[in-house]
Amino acid sequence: MLNIEQKLKEPAFANKQDIETFLSETLRGWKSISQITEQNGKATVKRNGKGITDRVEGMGTMILLSNRTMDGEEILHLYRRKDAVEKFFDAIKHELERKRLRIRTQETIEGRLFWDFVAFILCAWISNIMRGEGINKVLSVQELMYELKKIKLIHLGEKKTLITEVSKRQRDLFQAFKIETPRQT
Repeated sequence: MLNIEQKLKEPAFANKQDIETFLSETLRGWKSISQITEQNGKATVKRNGKGITDRVEGMGTMILLSNRTMDGEEILHLYRRKDAVEKFFDAIKHELERKRLRIRTQETIEGRLFWDFVAFILCAWISNIMRGEGINKVLSVQELMYELKKIKLIHLGEKKTLITEVSKRQRDLFQAFKIETPRQT
């Protein structure tokens, strides 16, 4: 708000209409927290104390406690990083349908988390391509995987390999991902 007030003091705003246009583009809900007055042909903006108080009372409060002394920017940065990590683990749990780890050693936990991380990266990549190609409107990632899982590779002896028939839908999916359709060898 202070930056906006500073900008409004510049001579670029000749009248009330210019100020209203600027505030509408810059500050959502500006009418409840400010008031434009025009005197002697000059428009000025004043704070609406009651409007600001009402708006602040409607906001939530967050308190972060720490045993270290930090400035506000550092605290906010750490909090956002923590939030990103929590969202990552939530995505692994729900999108990759991971249940409890039930693992005893630290090494096994780290290995499982590594592979979950790799799987999550692949799912994000698949999701991005699906969004870009518009496939996400028709299929979810799980449905796409199920569709491609229908393709089977059958080994007949050591040199002969057969692939089950690839449907038109599957060919379209391979084309969307710019992957060559599997062929018999």
